Amino acid sequence: MGHRMRDTREVVIAAAAQADETGIRFEGPAGTEEVGWDAIVGAVAAEVGEPQGVCAIVFDLRVRRAGISHTLRLDADPGEGAIDWARQIAAGIGVRAGPSIKALAIDGVPSRWFPDLASFEADEGEADCLFER
Repeated sequence: MGHRMRDTREVVIAAAAQADETGIRFEGPAGTEEVGWDAIVGAVAAEVGEPQGVCAIVFDLRVRRAGISHTLRLDADPGEGAIDWARQIAAGIGVRAGPSIKALAIDGVPSRWFPDLASFEADEGEADCLFER
């Protein structure tokens, strides 16, 4: 009999995240955690906040492992740090990266902007990168 994946909308904040050729290591609720690139099934990015005020580049990565699916969230200041993250994510997951990740990696600017985190979370513009329909 088939195994059914439990798909949640839970968001895990990835503090002090670092990437390498195998995946992302970060401080999560359970301490130091690691997610391999093969466990990330989709990723999107957006600039969140006011362009002339406080803003960040927010990355949502959809993770599937151990029969459970959730979102891993990390952020970076706009600029080289965010561009480096986008390039590492795009290289790590390839075609599973959403258009906003690719735009940030190539052009240095995400293709999406939201005034606040609630608007970003409510948007379904690239949801097919994160959730099966």
